[in-house]
Amino acid sequence: MLLPLYDNDGQPFSDELYKAIRLELTERFGGLTAYSRSPATGLWKNDDEEVTVDKVIVYEVIADDVEKKFWKSFKEILKAQFKQEDMIIRCTDIEVV
Repeated sequence: MLLPLYDNDGQPFSDELYKAIRLELTERFGGLTAYSRSPATGLWKNDDEEVTVDKVIVYEVIADDVEKKFWKSFKEILKAQFKQEDMIIRCTDIEVV
């Protein structure tokens, strides 16, 4: 999932918010990888065709099954917590060797 570092006014979100998300995902899935040292830069065009820039970090979990009901509910919670119109949570099949 991609988590923004700043709100729409440029204010950073609290470390406690990220800590709570890490804790919940670690408890539910038994682990988590946080790519937080080098934030990624997201770019997209808004409705006015202006380019919007966002700094994000990535949280990744590995699970045997995709629990779509959980992720859809969790996404709605994240949208409210981060005051976002949408959040990116992606699922990819992997093979661990």
